[in-house]
Amino acid sequence: MAKHTVKHTCGHTSGLNLVGPMRERERKLAWLRTIPCQSCERAAASTVAAASAKTSGLVALSGSDKQIAWAESIRAPITSEIASYEAKVLAIRSNDPTKADSILAAIASVRTQTTARWWIDHRNDSMRTVLREALA
Repeated sequence: MAKHTVKHTCGHTSGLNLVGPMRERERKLAWLRTIPCQSCERAAASTVAAASAKTSGLVALSGSDKQIAWAESIRAPITSEIASYEAKVLAIRSNDPTKADSILAAIASVRTQTTARWWIDHRNDSMRTVLREALA
């Protein structure tokens, strides 16, 4: 195992331990020099997710800066999935209006979750679990 320090494209440096043949370690070090550090990658993804949330009309999240950044990247794909599910529910609403209305109420409840902690706590839940909890 060899300790290395890598300077990323964002200007940050990171230390890491690499194992394996020297050729593979050198290849990985060369690749790591061509990308931003993990922290900067997460910040960029969070910025994109926050902008998307704002244009989609989602509520602003509360919490620490780190929590908000993480929660924004969690919320984006979930709300996208929920939006497509909502369209399906609206399409078949005439079959069972009561059930459709309860699902739509759950969707509205999920969309209005304002704490970053809620999104982080539910990051591994299925959409069905998230909607079920919103109804509770």
